[in-house]
Amino acid sequence: VAVMNEDNVIIEMIHEKENTIVL
Repeated sequence: VAVMNEDNVIIEMIHEKENTIVL
């Protein structure tokens, strides 16, 4: 579960970076 949570956090960070780049 911890690993999955870390993966989710990384995915969220990537999406945030993508959104920032798009903006």
